[in-house]
Amino acid sequence: MMTELQEATYHVRDGTKLLTFEGVLLAHISSRRPTAPRWTEMSLYRTAGGTYVYEKIGRSRVVHLEGCNRIVQPLPRFQDARPGEDPDEGYEYCSCVPQEYDFTQLLSEEDRYSTAVSSSPTDIIDSLYKKKGTTRELPQMAASLLEQACAHDAQLRESIVTEEFID
Repeated sequence: MMTELQEATYHVRDGTKLLTFEGVLLAHISSRRPTAPRWTEMSLYRTAGGTYVYEKIGRSRVVHLEGCNRIVQPLPRFQDARPGEDPDEGYEYCSCVPQEYDFTQLLSEEDRYSTAVSSSPTDIIDSLYKKKGTTRELPQMAASLLEQACAHDAQLRESIVTEEFID
């Protein structure tokens, strides 16, 4: 039996931009495991007007020390990025953080937000694929998200095309 989806107001981020809309959550999936400091979350929504919104969040609970050679882009200070949180609770320290450290020198990896928005179910499905040169593949996590969403949306179900390659 398919459950009825409840319409609500959603706020999703695309980088630093906030998108707000009325709609339904068609599917949500997460790769989070208790032992992993980084994971991915994906959600697929349909707005009240029929537009699809795909949200992908790369989450991190990794803390570094200033000067770490593993940092590829500037990171915010932990106390600025995560006010009121304790780095000893639920965070993993990079090997650059010694046993004794100055709390004010800790840096926090930031969550990364991206979205795709389209009125076309075919285009939103295409945004789930990873492109590798001239080929594309549907990662398992994206396939699971799409499978969940198709259970609630006939247009998505009808838009899934089986590709056949002919020599």
